[in-house]
Amino acid sequence: MASDIALPELAPAASRRPADITIRQGPVPKSTGGDPTDVATFVRGSQGELWLDFPGTLTMLITGGHTIAYRPYPGVHEDEVRLFLLGSGLAAIMMQRGFLVLHANAVVPQGSDTAIACIGDSGAGKSTMAVAMMLRGHRCLADDVCPIGEGATILPGLARAKLWDDSARRLGIDTAPLSRVRPQDAKWNLPLGGHDRAAPARIGLLVCLKPSERGDEALEEITGADRFTVLRNNVFRPEYYAAMGIETRLLGRIAELASTTQMVRLMRPAQGFEIDRQIDKLLALHAAIAEPERRIDQRQAEGSLTKDE
Repeated sequence: MASDIALPELAPAASRRPADITIRQGPVPKSTGGDPTDVATFVRGSQGELWLDFPGTLTMLITGGHTIAYRPYPGVHEDEVRLFLLGSGLAAIMMQRGFLVLHANAVVPQGSDTAIACIGDSGAGKSTMAVAMMLRGHRCLADDVCPIGEGATILPGLARAKLWDDSARRLGIDTAPLSRVRPQDAKWNLPLGGHDRAAPARIGLLVCLKPSERGDEALEEITGADRFTVLRNNVFRPEYYAAMGIETRLLGRIAELASTTQMVRLMRPAQGFEIDRQIDKLLALHAAIAEPERRIDQRQAEGSLTKDE
């Protein structure tokens, strides 16, 4: 990748091959304003091209799956520019290259060559779960944005996880040496150790995290049409696919993943749950799925797996 802005969140290049992604400032069409309730005011596109406006931060033009041109608004902090370039910018590049991009995290357990991917609403605990697993010695493959290709294979993401202040405290992480994701937010960039050695990994288990205000706790298989719906609801910025006219490709990728990947829903209390116990359940289930002679309906993970009919 070649960029005119420093991107410390990226792992160093493993070789000296020519850059296949270029990030450069301008020229980008300016925003013309419009109805703030209309997505077309901020997202416009065509085949192989996507224009985005993040008011007060920057505009971007992503083209051909290889180029991001950007124009910052006056006075915007460089950290915010990087946040959108590495989030929506790179996600759009992956979409243009034919990947299904999920709002997800992925961790490869020790001794395994397949990943546990976690999806869920904002605040469901995806990053907290991924970092807690990393602290136990497992390899965090991607945080927040997961590009998924053929064969349910996840590409390595950025060499950092984004962690809110309360989650960092809960996990015993000292935030003093960390940089903020945005100057105004109590959210931190946590480097992922060993990410320079990261390699793509196939999804072995896909987990939908679901906090429960009633304190429910369960691990249940996701079945039938619900599999497609859950995945569709966790696509990263589906309006980008729509603007570029590639929704049919998106739906095909979702259907492929839904038909080939084991999916479960992890219900846990919204407050006061034991994250290590939740991790143990997922690791046990992932290990069982990874062994061909054992089936999910053997009720792994401490006997807590139930069918979601």
